[in-house]
Amino acid sequence: MASAGATVEEAAEGGAGIELVRRLRPDLLVVDFAMPGMTGADVVRKVREEHPGLPVVLVTGFAESAKLDAVTGPQVAVLWKPFEAQELLRKVAGLLSR
Repeated sequence: MASAGATVEEAAEGGAGIELVRRLRPDLLVVDFAMPGMTGADVVRKVREEHPGLPVVLVTGFAESAKLDAVTGPQVAVLWKPFEAQELLRKVAGLLSR
């Protein structure tokens, strides 16, 4: 993403990611489903409390469909592992153009 001109911030776990979103108010969130402490779906739900329109790319190799269904919508794109960088960039561009 950085090589495509985006400013990228990273968090080691879900709680730190939520705090980054609160502090930086990014244009888009990319979050992995499997993380220490909480799932990516948990992060998305928590972030949506304060930023309901924030576009999200949720990355997963395997995830419980019920948890994915609970956070999917027009501003959420699911990206299945493995994927190529171009696929991520297409998802991001699609979300940001809405």
